[in-house]
Amino acid sequence: MQSLSTLSKIDDLKFFCGDEKITIQPKFQLKEAIFIGGTYGPFNSIEQCDVPFWLALELKRKQKCHIIVPEWLQADNLEKSYTTELAKKVGDPYEVLPYHYIEMATQLLEYASDDIPNVVKVRRLLEDLWTASITAGTSMIELNNLTGMELHNIRPIITQALTQFQTLSDSMLSQ
Repeated sequence: MQSLSTLSKIDDLKFFCGDEKITIQPKFQLKEAIFIGGTYGPFNSIEQCDVPFWLALELKRKQKCHIIVPEWLQADNLEKSYTTELAKKVGDPYEVLPYHYIEMATQLLEYASDDIPNVVKVRRLLEDLWTASITAGTSMIELNNLTGMELHNIRPIITQALTQFQTLSDSMLSQ
């Protein structure tokens, strides 16, 4: 079972991705919408526009837009990312995906799955990519020649990090 503090951290991550920009196809007409964080628009059904992720999700919940699937979330690009992740060796850089790709993808799968082509394949590829990424990340950690005191000092940090990885993985798989 996930602790309250772990759940709040996941909610925090979902909140922080809210300012990421995403493209929508509005189903309504409006010159502009003014919010504390900025002014967005114009909104019309013949023109796509970029809005913050939080606004896109809110409009989608109200059935006021279609969300245009980001390139990184398209099945063919996820396959490429997955293949790259599997071929990665120690020292190779991480695959370049948006900083909040997991948080955004899980919310898009939850609230906008009807806008995602090949949604079942996309969901599977995201799970595979996440698993490969976590596996690669943990296998790249090398802790050679540590003293007992050094191990004692870093053990809680590593344990907490691995617990967070597992919690995020479980959260993604349960949605």
